[in-house]
Amino acid sequence: MRALSAPSFTFTAAGDYGGIITGYNGYAVAQKIAFVNPNFHIALGDLAYDDQNPSNWCSSFKTIYPSTSDGALVIVAGNHDTWADSNSHTYGDGSTGLPSDVITHEDGPGFLDTYSSPSSGLGYASACGLPPGIKWIGSGTSNGGYSCKTDNSLTAPTCYGREYYFDYPTSNPIMRFIFISAGIGGLWPNYSVGSPSYNWLKARIDEAHNAGLWVAVALHKECLSDGTVHTSCESTFDPFNLAITHGVDLWLDGHEHNYERSYR
Repeated sequence: MRALSAPSFTFTAAGDYGGIITGYNGYAVAQKIAFVNPNFHIALGDLAYDDQNPSNWCSSFKTIYPSTSDGALVIVAGNHDTWADSNSHTYGDGSTGLPSDVITHEDGPGFLDTYSSPSSGLGYASACGLPPGIKWIGSGTSNGGYSCKTDNSLTAPTCYGREYYFDYPTSNPIMRFIFISAGIGGLWPNYSVGSPSYNWLKARIDEAHNAGLWVAVALHKECLSDGTVHTSCESTFDPFNLAITHGVDLWLDGHEHNYERSYR
């Protein structure tokens, strides 16, 4: 157990926002987060749907909840944030962009990465930027001949938003947050037992426990739910079972469009 003098912090987490536009649920959520003023907020995927392109979503969110050392926005991609298309798309806010996700693509119209083509626009990773005051470390794993890059310049395809972790606070940390893309479609994600991503997740959990840290795993797709929108284990059972059997303290996901919690 950690001494009572260990540092403390607050964070919030939510997913499936819709537009950060007046009158939309996402706008109300961002305002509530700003009111709470946590040390950081975890955006659990499915950020804007068709309401805003990544650049406008990020700028709108950060206008309400400034991304400073006391208000960092941390992201993990959902299925609606992973799309690649050869045609420009017009969003609900009237802006356009060429969705250009590289290794995780399922359905849109958002996208995580940014191609070199200026017509693509910024994906969520570049538009929202890296969370200040947080030292993230990407997995760099390879699956199906594709690897996510650990470059902090967010070179596509970046590990940020896909598969990475950070310990918090940076100085004298008490908790590790591990972000994965289990269940997200595309050429790269694979969390079956023995896969590079599975082994990376296991190593990071064990490493954190050996260091005496609390451990959270965050992703977009759920495994267990009593909701009605998604009733199967879309994140797949292998990473979920790994988290449970290895004593992860907190599992965070979005996707279900309701609030559920458990305790033990």
